[in-house]
Amino acid sequence: MSIEYRRSRQPTLERRSPRGTARDERVGQPPDTDAESIWSDEFLADFRHSFLIRDPFKTLTSMHHKWADFHIKEAGFPEQRALFGRLSDLHGEPPPVIDSDDLFERPAEMVEAWWAAVGIRFIADALMWEPGPRDEVSGWDGGSFPQNVRGSDGLKRLPRAEIELAGTATRVREAYAIVEPQYGRLYEHRVVVA
Repeated sequence: MSIEYRRSRQPTLERRSPRGTARDERVGQPPDTDAESIWSDEFLADFRHSFLIRDPFKTLTSMHHKWADFHIKEAGFPEQRALFGRLSDLHGEPPPVIDSDDLFERPAEMVEAWWAAVGIRFIADALMWEPGPRDEVSGWDGGSFPQNVRGSDGLKRLPRAEIELAGTATRVREAYAIVEPQYGRLYEHRVVVA
């Protein structure tokens, strides 16, 4: 992966596709995708939106572990930021944002605050379930996530994991420098429980 700054000052990443052809994409703009074509105000107004965000360093490190040649757009941070801005403008206030580290440090309190922010009555029992196979969980990554869910019995506290930037792959550090401001903008609006 190489990172360039074109005359437009938009960060650009180049990645070789699996077929070996280069593709070059601007990172600072939402992609031209089918999803964007349905981002009409009318469509978006039909939903109550909220965002679950994760520290991009943790996301990118995880992606790099699974797919060393990941493309920055696969992480979705600029697109998430664009949608957040669009919804904030549409509704005149930002949608609720939950940071995954906050959620795992204080699961019950954060879920209760999240549900209150979107108008859902809190049900504490929803944070617990019987261990075992779950038809509603897919095996997109070869099964590690579903296996973890199968063995769990609820949403419980996990201490915040600290990851050091030093010694991380160059690809991860370069991508992080580009997407961290996107995450930071949403993080400023996160739900905080006292």
